Amino acid sequence: MSDLKSPNATFYRPGQSTDSELGPPGRFRSSGTVLTSKQVKLLDMYGSQVDIGIVMSTDPTKIVMGRPISQDFCEVAVLLANKSDSPLFIKDHNKKTMKDAIGSHILWFLEYVYLSGASS
Repeated sequence: MSDLKSPNATFYRPGQSTDSELGPPGRFRSSGTVLTSKQVKLLDMYGSQVDIGIVMSTDPTKIVMGRPISQDFCEVAVLLANKSDSPLFIKDHNKKTMKDAIGSHILWFLEYVYLSGASS
């Protein structure tokens, strides 16, 4: 997990455009990079990596797991659960933990999406 402190590590911060490269908190660097189709690490509320996935959409009007994505979330395709028993931020009748979500699409808070490097 040492790469989380890498100078190339970037996090999404609420209020930032998802159409730009994300920098350290308090800094915003516009580069035209989009979050959609990027491989990301999903973090829990304590900052621990719980999943590897691909951002599928940040469209706030798209419906995922029965609700609109909104400005605070993104749609993520879950590829690998690092902590399989970690709870999802948004649960439904079929998905409660990361292991339930492998191979499906979930909603995840943009604030807890970690984009490794500037390109993917």
